[in-house]
Amino acid sequence: MLLLFSSCLAWDFYYITGAPSFDKKELLPAIAVNSIMEHLPKGVLIDKLDKNREPHKETRFTIQGGGRVEVVTWKSAERVLDVTADEPLVVRFRTFNFPGWTAWLDEQKSEIKTEAGSGAILIDVPGGRHRIRLAFRDTPVRLAGKLISLATAIVIIILSVNIPRSRKGGMT
Repeated sequence: MLLLFSSCLAWDFYYITGAPSFDKKELLPAIAVNSIMEHLPKGVLIDKLDKNREPHKETRFTIQGGGRVEVVTWKSAERVLDVTADEPLVVRFRTFNFPGWTAWLDEQKSEIKTEAGSGAILIDVPGGRHRIRLAFRDTPVRLAGKLISLATAIVIIILSVNIPRSRKGGMT
């Protein structure tokens, strides 16, 4: 036993001392990963984002044209605005247009446009009083992922409950 232990220790020492070593510069990547760009939709340019806003005064939307907007609801997956437009205008949501966002203008499904460069959601609104509802819904891919995760969790629970029972009765 001592001979086996000694030979394993000698082989480990041989492989460890012969392994190449690296200094800190060789271990760090030359170009760091930009963690900000990692979670942006395709086509968004970092220099087009709203960076010059005051942190305590967050602008959730802007309007291009004459009118007034009142926030009714502003949640992570749903935004509702009441718009009074003197003329046709465009409401720009400070929200990236990821797949899954759906818009309604006066309870009628409305087209969502994407602002070039920033990826912000744009909604065209005709003149008059209107209600815009923007909601984030599951896409077919997200729904399939949730169902697969649920099925996997159920299988794991069933297996973890049944395994201890079969071990108890197996050996006497």
